[in-house]
Amino acid sequence: MNAIELARKYLRPYKIVSSEVIPMHCPFCGGGEKRDKYTFALNLHNNNYNCKRGKCGKAGTFFGLAKLFNETADKEKSSYKPKKASYIKPSKRNLRGMTDKGVEYLAERLISLATIEKNKIVTDDKGNIAFPFFDENEEFVFLKYRSIEKKKMWREKQTKPILYGMQHCDNEYPLIIVEGEIDKLTLDECSVINAVSVPSGSEDFEWVDNCYYWLLQFQEIIIFGDNDSAGQKMIEQLARRVGEYKCKVVDAEHYKDCKDANEIYVKYGKEQVIKAIKNAKDYQMSGLIRLSDAKAFDMESSPKIKFNIEELDNYISLMLGQVSIVTGTNASGKSTFLSQILAECIEQNYRVCAYSGELPAPVFRFWFELQMAGPKHIKEGKVIKTVSNLMRSWYKDKFFFLDCFNDGVDDDIIKTFEYVYKRYDVKVFLIDNLMTVLYTDVNEKDYYRRQSQFVGKMITFAHKYNAHVIIVAHPKKTKERVSKEDVGGLMELTNRVDNVIAVHRLSEAEIMSKKYGDSDAIIEVLKNRYSGHQEKKIGLRFDTVSKRFYRWNNDRTYSWDVKSFENECIDDNPFTKKGSEEQK
Repeated sequence: MNAIELARKYLRPYKIVSSEVIPMHCPFCGGGEKRDKYTFALNLHNNNYNCKRGKCGKAGTFFGLAKLFNETADKEKSSYKPKKASYIKPSKRNLRGMTDKGVEYLAERLISLATIEKNKIVTDDKGNIAFPFFDENEEFVFLKYRSIEKKKMWREKQTKPILYGMQHCDNEYPLIIVEGEIDKLTLDECSVINAVSVPSGSEDFEWVDNCYYWLLQFQEIIIFGDNDSAGQKMIEQLARRVGEYKCKVVDAEHYKDCKDANEIYVKYGKEQVIKAIKNAKDYQMSGLIRLSDAKAFDMESSPKIKFNIEELDNYISLMLGQVSIVTGTNASGKSTFLSQILAECIEQNYRVCAYSGELPAPVFRFWFELQMAGPKHIKEGKVIKTVSNLMRSWYKDKFFFLDCFNDGVDDDIIKTFEYVYKRYDVKVFLIDNLMTVLYTDVNEKDYYRRQSQFVGKMITFAHKYNAHVIIVAHPKKTKERVSKEDVGGLMELTNRVDNVIAVHRLSEAEIMSKKYGDSDAIIEVLKNRYSGHQEKKIGLRFDTVSKRFYRWNNDRTYSWDVKSFENECIDDNPFTKKGSEEQK
């Protein structure tokens, strides 16, 4: 139990002044025969207490006080140290009574004379509205002005910024924090108690230091910020400073089409303001939800990208929102296999983006088009030109390539991926390979740490955009077979991702032994998070002409090779058509 928890349970009613909890009566002497008030103080910073009443004089530590109530005190002292700052008292010499103009200005916002008088609002000698700020002891410590003629606000220099309206608050009730003085006055008009406003807009939090201990006494804080980007930023920063666990936030739907509390009041009345506060929701930490609110997941009906390789599709498919690692020894065919998979993604109407730190764009395109063409459209090791033109028309707006060969930087790659996702609705991303993404001028320990961090960013990316990311990761040690423990020397990587696939090229001896039938390569599923399949091996054949992996027959045909598509690609240039007609 900490000091605030003990005060709430055993010392009520109490108040907090500066860094001290001051109950109405001393827990030891009760104030004596005369019931003296506020003689006892418990310091929140050093955890010491004492009673200033002469006949009592009890003193000690918070640990002893907790023991008195049969409670166990927290061992850790408060680490909070208020920033030392010197302030001056606001000057009253230029202040005047409230002018008719000032009353009219606030009346337009439905702020009554009674509320003006309650909050001691005045004007200066130039007719500007002056809002005096009083602390919990009703001491005048801060002064803020608002121009009637122009939308301009300013504060008296070197005065102590605190929350506006502190002197009216009772720690028995939730505290409501709004963004402006007029919003605070609005809540007064709506008979909402414990309303305060920040002194200097949504970005200045100097006041937190000055009100820190005072804020501790409230078990619940409702933040009613402005309904704009600045207001949202204030809510996040304020919740972090006062404790997210105790904060509630007014939900956006209750603002209707309004910016702040006063606008809601003027347009829809006090009932809507009260409804907004009563229906405030718990502040949500980023990523935290109630499990019951999660979308229903059905693995059978979830979109899946197929490899179009018999048996392999029985063991694994690429689902959106996932990250897969593909590994294998040097020259095992990883890049070739994945190039073929990207063609399958396009065939299934998924746009793709690839970063390759191993193959420059022209080489990548050459290999990719060999695979899409198939052996019947290849002559002397090249794709027939007319076929190449048809294919490029087919995948032109479906395949994007990050052309920064040997110059990949992790954050730049992520920014580019975000761009193509938002601009072109790309859903499948390839990083080939992890080694070329990271800076190499670091020691081995830092390298693997950064490698893990980058994979973590890719997992976040895949979840955020409901995409699939494929990462090629080389094993740390070279051997005939690669296990998931060998990936980059870090078991952590394969533990974090959803799928791990290894590409193995069979040795001459293995091919001759017919251990894997007529195969000359193996695709091994080392991990599939959702199905649980692991260590499943599928033997494949490899065609050196078309660079294709296949199971039985190398007769795969893509949509570009359909006659209807070919008709769509006929040149519709009117001059060309005219020339053709003349030739006829």
